[in-house]
This record gives sequence, C-alpha cells and structure tokens, in this order.
Amino acid sequence: MYVANPVEALSVYFLETVDVHTFWEWRDADGTYEKAIEYKREQPDMTLIQAVERAEDEACGG
Repeated sequence: MYVANPVEALSVYFLETVDVHTFWEWRDADGTYEKAIEYKREQPDMTLIQAVERAEDEACGG
C-alpha cells in the first residue's frame, strides 16, 4: 500500500489524517515505511509529527 499511495498508507497506519505537506516532511526526513513500523512498535501512540521529528533527529545524528 505504501508504494501505491504513501499518504493514505501513513494515514491508515498512524490513524490520523495525513496531508501531502506532512508526507513531504516525512520523506524529507528520510522517513520510510520501515521506520514507521519501527517507531509504532516502540511507541504505539506516536503521531506522524512525532515520527517526523524523530526521523529528523536521526538524520542529523541526534
């Protein structure tokens, strides 16, 4: 599903509405479906914005 429509896939996975701008933030932070799965396993109540922030931190070496 992520390959066909990543915005919809993230909406379903994070149980929230995801707009294209948030998806672009996720993508620009090197967000992948693998990271989404990993983050949600570690913290089931994580929001996509929190996941973006974590991915950004990881991309910056933080």
